Amino acid sequence: MSDLGLYNIPYKDLLFEADFIRNIPYVTGESDPVWNDCSEQWKVVLPKLEQYAKTAAALILEPVLQGAGGMKIYSQDFLRRIAAWAKTNDIHIIADEIMTGLGRSGKLFAYEYAQIKPDFICLGKNLTAGWLPLSAVLTHNKIYDCFYDDYTKNKNFLHSHTFSGNALAASIAIKVLEILEREHIAKKSHDLGFYMYDKMRVIANKTGLLKNVRHIGALAAAELNVDTSQERAGYKIYQEAVRRGALLRPLGNTIYWLPPVTTDYVTIDKLADITEKAICRVIS
Repeated sequence: MSDLGLYNIPYKDLLFEADFIRNIPYVTGESDPVWNDCSEQWKVVLPKLEQYAKTAAALILEPVLQGAGGMKIYSQDFLRRIAAWAKTNDIHIIADEIMTGLGRSGKLFAYEYAQIKPDFICLGKNLTAGWLPLSAVLTHNKIYDCFYDDYTKNKNFLHSHTFSGNALAASIAIKVLEILEREHIAKKSHDLGFYMYDKMRVIANKTGLLKNVRHIGALAAAELNVDTSQERAGYKIYQEAVRRGALLRPLGNTIYWLPPVTTDYVTIDKLADITEKAICRVIS
């Protein structure tokens, strides 16, 4: 379901064509005016959506923050509007919260920013804090009952159980959820993000080599301010940062910080110092 060739080209012959929403109103964070009002951008998107109103089965999205697409943050007002449109047209909403869920975005789930109710929520990674592989799909009773309300009509979901019931991973997940609640991790993530944002802005202002600095929750990102001839600059900065002790893993020329949500501020200071030195070393 991705538009990234790296992920879907190997399966191209097996896949159907998916339609992608364009003209998404991206923002720098919660203080951006478009975060609360994307009415002008919505006027452009809505007519294109309407052509799928009678045929689309589901709308799949990463709420508020798009990860592999470039760590892009979009308007919560846009999420609210498109979710309302989907509900009106009886289109299921599938929220991919594998990266954004369980505290990363500054809330337990990123979709809470728009106060929507997805029909499906995809979870993984953060569910066990990385200790064991575990993923889950959450849904509501109306959909659940479509599979399990009457076995005599063969409604059971026959292909869902091969790797289910991992008691050890499930017990870890329960403990992780307890810690998230007890230690107010979502709130800590929200506060940490502002500190990260300030640090990245300092680098941008000091060096002039970063642009479009943005953040939400424990995520801060920016683009390298370089021309197209330096398209591999991000990879070179990654190599330099690793030599200095930090794993940056840029997406092309998008530099981002996505540390554990329990990271302390001293570690962020070190990360910022390494990032600045790596950028200046590569782009001079």
